[in-house]
Amino acid sequence: MVAALTAPIVGTVEAATASATSLPNERFAPYDSDGPVRKALRGAIRRLLAFREETPLSETQRAQMRNVLQAHKNEIQTQLAAMQEAHAQLRAAIRKGGANGAEVNAAADRVAAAARSGALLHAKIAGEIRPLLTNEQRQRLDEGIDAFAADLSNLGAGL
Repeated sequence: MVAALTAPIVGTVEAATASATSLPNERFAPYDSDGPVRKALRGAIRRLLAFREETPLSETQRAQMRNVLQAHKNEIQTQLAAMQEAHAQLRAAIRKGGANGAEVNAAADRVAAAARSGALLHAKIAGEIRPLLTNEQRQRLDEGIDAFAADLSNLGAGL
């Protein structure tokens, strides 16, 4: 749900940027010193910081967004845990080796189901947060999300 952070969790921009920029660099891309993954992550952090500076939120907006996120805190935590578990099961099935496509297929289906429920939760929360933003803030947010999506779609080109 990390990609989902960009839209519904605008109210936690400061917390996200503070924790993301305070982590050691090797946490972001430990095996790739200046490759496409690191570039995409740097771009996402830069956009997040730019959004925060160029489109400040009022105290009222921050409080309202905080309330929305707090109301969904358990759902968000449950969803993140489900996604992490599904991905762990897929990694385990792949590592197990062999050509047992059924096991990998089942694990991949669990990842897809977790992604689907994550997208639905994202849409639900975004539906509550987006109305709290001004038209200009929504436009800037959409531009940032589109740019991040473009970075992600270009990731494979650098591999």
